[in-house]
Amino acid sequence: MNTFLKLVRPVLASAAVMGAALAATGAAAQQTMDHSKMDHGHMDHVKMASTKGEQATDVTEGEVRKVNLDTGKVTIQHGDIRNLGMPAMTMAFPVKTASLLDILEAGDKINFKVLKENGKLVITELQKSK
Repeated sequence: MNTFLKLVRPVLASAAVMGAALAATGAAAQQTMDHSKMDHGHMDHVKMASTKGEQATDVTEGEVRKVNLDTGKVTIQHGDIRNLGMPAMTMAFPVKTASLLDILEAGDKINFKVLKENGKLVITELQKSK
């Protein structure tokens, strides 16, 4: 039995070290995940929405990370979007009116309202913070 323990002990130690390393790597990746490249179209925002429904009554604060005039989208690092029950993250949003993008550049602090229209999130109002 003693020989068996001598053979198994290094294998168990290696497995424990590998498990700890994998857990640490996963936690680090979670903290640095960039949500701006994710497709949020599959998320069921109706279930996430509060009792206010789809009406954007809450203004959300954010910081512009990127403006893409070709796609009509703005990437925003934003706080919680309370009317949709969405946590803070960085993601790209289309705007309802393309002219909203004309006033923006990366680094601008903004206030915006977002609605779900035809199953997609759309910024309906946007202004620079003062």
